[in-house]
Amino acid sequence: MAKKTLKTIATHASHHEARHAELIKQALVGIALILLALLALDYLAAQFPQSFQAAEQFVKDNGLPGVFLIVFFGSSLLPFPTDLAYSVAIKLSASNPLPVVAVSIVAAFLGSLLNYYLAYYLRQRFISHFITEKDLKGAEELFDRYGPIPIVLLGVIPASPVFDPLTFVAGLVKMDVRKFATYSLISRVLHFGLLAAAVLALKLV
Repeated sequence: MAKKTLKTIATHASHHEARHAELIKQALVGIALILLALLALDYLAAQFPQSFQAAEQFVKDNGLPGVFLIVFFGSSLLPFPTDLAYSVAIKLSASNPLPVVAVSIVAAFLGSLLNYYLAYYLRQRFISHFITEKDLKGAEELFDRYGPIPIVLLGVIPASPVFDPLTFVAGLVKMDVRKFATYSLISRVLHFGLLAAAVLALKLV
């Protein structure tokens, strides 16, 4: 009996170690993707100056309310260029970027809550009109495997194609809203904080 118990404990420990190692690997991949995404963002700004200028003009004309609207809708249902507009806003407010960071965190957090409650109450048939079946299935597999942790890890990556489907899946599986809100808020703080630091430090966009 004792041998069986020890074997069970060892098996569980081995599974935990493997899971932690894989999560660390995913985090390192996420960091690499952040850098690549930022470089891609800078490249796109150089190659498509009209898009950059349009985003810059919108931010100049509408200020923080404009940033809030773009980030909120881009974090919920509409395919707005959230990170491009945010990066432009950070560049324009380089002397005092904290208001832009704070407004964006709140807007994105509220957008993710909107996704959660839409999926929670309206279910999968409604969601299928906004995200592809492939993205939804991939997000469900991540939830089955890692629980809510990918909300933080993948939420950090700029222009992540997986984060929004994850917020829908959290609602579909009726994840505890307090737990979801906690993980979502952490991911938004890290996402916009790191993105702002990178834009300012590397002078991107």
